[in-house]
Amino acid sequence: MRVQVWEDPHWRMTTALLGEVPGFSFLEPKRHIRYLHELDGAEATTFGAVLAECMCAVKQATDAELVYVYVFGGSFDHLHVHLAPHHEGGALNDSMIKGEVVETELDSGAIVQTSEDFPLRPEVEMRKVADLIRGSWDSQPAGSSPEHPESASGEVETRSAAIGSAGHTRLRRITVSYTRGP
Repeated sequence: MRVQVWEDPHWRMTTALLGEVPGFSFLEPKRHIRYLHELDGAEATTFGAVLAECMCAVKQATDAELVYVYVFGGSFDHLHVHLAPHHEGGALNDSMIKGEVVETELDSGAIVQTSEDFPLRPEVEMRKVADLIRGSWDSQPAGSSPEHPESASGEVETRSAAIGSAGHTRLRRITVSYTRGP
C-alpha cells in the first residue's frame, strides 16, 4: 500500500503505508519504462534534480541521517527508484554485497569492503570490463549515452519543473548543458 505524495508532468512519488521503515518512498516516471537507460527527453533532463529534491523531502520528513537510493531491475515491470530513509540501528541493511563484510584499509587510506563469501575478482578481469564500458562511448559524441546518441546536441536546454514535497511546491529552473569532451 502506497499513497501518492507528489507529481509533476513526468514523475510521481509515492510513500509506503505498510513496512518497517516510515517514509520509504518510490520515485517513478509516469511513462512506462523498465530501466533507467530508457529515460529520455524531459525525464532524463529532470531526473537528477527531481531525485535530489525527493531525497531532501524524505530526509527532512523522517529526520533521517541519509536516504539510500536503490534501483532494482528485472523483477518489476516498471522503473521504481526506491528512496529509503536510514537511521542508525534501523531496519535497513547498509551493505551492497552478500555475506560477511570485511573492511580493509588500502595504502591510500581508502576503505574497501569485500565479502568473505565472494572473493575479489582478478584485476585483469576488472580492467577488461572497465575498458569495455569505456569503449561504449568511443564512437559517441561527448554528453551522449550509447542508448541515446541524439542527446549530445551541444546545446543548452532549460526546462522548468514543479518540484516539492508534502504539498509544498515551488518552481525550479533546471539547466542542462551538454559539452564536448576532450
